[in-house]
Amino acid sequence: MLLDAAPTKRTAPIGSAQWYRSVTVVAVAYFAGAVVGFSLVLGTWISAIWPPSGIALAAVLLGGNRLWPGIAIGSILGNCVGLAGRGTPLWSAVIVSTFMAVGNVLQAVVGAAAVRRCGPSGGIFDRVPNVFAFVILGPLLSPIVSASIGVLTLRWSGLLPAEQFTEAWISWWLGNMMGDLVFAPLVLVWRRPRRPEGWTEPVLLAILLIATSAIAFGLLPFTHPMRYPLVYLPVPLVGWAAYRFRHFGAVTATAILALLAVYGTVHGRGAFVQGTIPESLFLLQTFVFMTAAGALILAATVTERARQEMALREAHNELERRVAERTEELRALSGRLESVREEERRHVAREIHDELGQLLTAMKIDLYWLRKRQSPSSEQRMRDVIALVDRMIGSVRRIATELRPSVLDHLGLIGSLEWLMEDFRQRSHVHCIAEIEPEELDLDPAQATEVFRIVQEAITNVARHADASEMQLSVKETDRALFIELRDNGRGIGSVAPAGDHSLGLVGMQERANRCGATLEIAGLADGGTTVRLFLPLRLVSTEEAHARPGSR
Repeated sequence: MLLDAAPTKRTAPIGSAQWYRSVTVVAVAYFAGAVVGFSLVLGTWISAIWPPSGIALAAVLLGGNRLWPGIAIGSILGNCVGLAGRGTPLWSAVIVSTFMAVGNVLQAVVGAAAVRRCGPSGGIFDRVPNVFAFVILGPLLSPIVSASIGVLTLRWSGLLPAEQFTEAWISWWLGNMMGDLVFAPLVLVWRRPRRPEGWTEPVLLAILLIATSAIAFGLLPFTHPMRYPLVYLPVPLVGWAAYRFRHFGAVTATAILALLAVYGTVHGRGAFVQGTIPESLFLLQTFVFMTAAGALILAATVTERARQEMALREAHNELERRVAERTEELRALSGRLESVREEERRHVAREIHDELGQLLTAMKIDLYWLRKRQSPSSEQRMRDVIALVDRMIGSVRRIATELRPSVLDHLGLIGSLEWLMEDFRQRSHVHCIAEIEPEELDLDPAQATEVFRIVQEAITNVARHADASEMQLSVKETDRALFIELRDNGRGIGSVAPAGDHSLGLVGMQERANRCGATLEIAGLADGGTTVRLFLPLRLVSTEEAHARPGSR
């Protein structure tokens, strides 16, 4: 935020050395601004733009009401010099300047209080509603106090004729309004300027703005008198400054444009010079007001958009982070559930194979014993019963193998893949080619299980969907990485609708690959068929750990 709607809590207490320094700085700045303002007087008394009013408003917004002595001192000194320079007696100038100082102090205090209490919370120039509140409560309303007290003082002292009262009040109000609108934001923003990313663009912009302003307001010899109304020529450059450099560019460009416009008009140059002084002042100040307010609003709009984009980006990043966390949690849970399921499969397969298989084998032995002692008439029935028991034993072995192939625990991954290919060849009569280079692999049991299940699911998909006549399995180990490729000449994955169990199988394969740290690729071939590639980085293991794992020879 450029400025909060309250003074800083670390403001120095009244009477401290820091307070005296702050009051002195405000007084000197106010006096310097008054000198500049009196040099831009259009007519007899009233300045076309009064920079001290903006300096005073910014001082009270930054340092609080306790800096009012600096405003009063600077106002008295500046107005004394200005009035004395116009032939006013010194004693009269001091009295009039004192009353004017009261109006100037009240204007700053009332304007700052209105901006703080009635304006929206947050930075003054960070949001468009805040800018509107500042323009209405500060530059538009607070100068009424100073204009009323100042003009009444001039009229009471006899320095201002009665017929010029209304004209002087309007000119005073407009001049202070321009000072608040142009110089208060300039002080507030330049208090902590934002360093630009590069100096080329701002320097080029400043040069172009000064050049176009000098042409527009007839400040160059060849541009006076003006033949064409070029007064709006610099306005796009002010918009450029506000858009590219936000508040820093808006207030700086506005100040340059306003000073050059006022200087040209005061010296009788430019399109704002009309038949009467009030008419010239009104045209000039309306132009400056609209340009300054528009630049501040544009800068606030750009700032709001940037802040919203940043908030949206942060929300997006936070959402991605949470999704990634939840994904990892779900993946870990899925891995844990899969480990539990594999362990349960191993247990059930062992129970089926050992207990039920032994019972069926014992039953078969008893049946053979009874067959030797049976009558010839029941021999065929006994053979049927023995064949049924053989089928039961085969079913038990098949179920146990599907639950958890015992070859995976006894021979490791390589032996399991060789058995898987041979078993598929016998059951499907598909021509199978196995090119397995490594004789053994030192894999973590969980990794070996995941890789085996991925290849098993891929072979199952070939049997269910591919309608292939040939399948080739290639296993290679290079640079501590395992590369497995399964290829068939079937219909191809592109001709199979990715729905139902088929798509769930592919998702399961991908999840298994993620859990074991592998990369899985599934692609259809141009001439038909599908290729499944699995790339698994291998980590080095110790000799003791390798010999302790199943399948190490």
